[in-house]
Amino acid sequence: MAQKKTILVTGGAGFIGSHLCNRLKTEDCRVISLDNYFTGSRDNHISGVEYREGHTKDIEKHVPETPDIISASIRVWKKVWENPRSYGTSTSRVPSA
Repeated sequence: MAQKKTILVTGGAGFIGSHLCNRLKTEDCRVISLDNYFTGSRDNHISGVEYREGHTKDIEKHVPETPDIISASIRVWKKVWENPRSYGTSTSRVPSA
């Protein structure tokens, strides 16, 4: 049996980050979220995701594990904004950041 991939999502308690965490959980990954809760909310938590509060500048302190993948949810947002058709949307439906 293959070991689950460990994925760190920065900003995982935000709107986009929480949706990313949810999707990764459906892929049977171990998901860790690091969020400073500046704009994120505990109301966005996804069951089964490990949430850690802190800033990415202190990432080694908050996430001593070595994740297989690190995903910054803001980068996902930027990709959607730059090429919305490839994500099944249009910028007219995407709220401004």
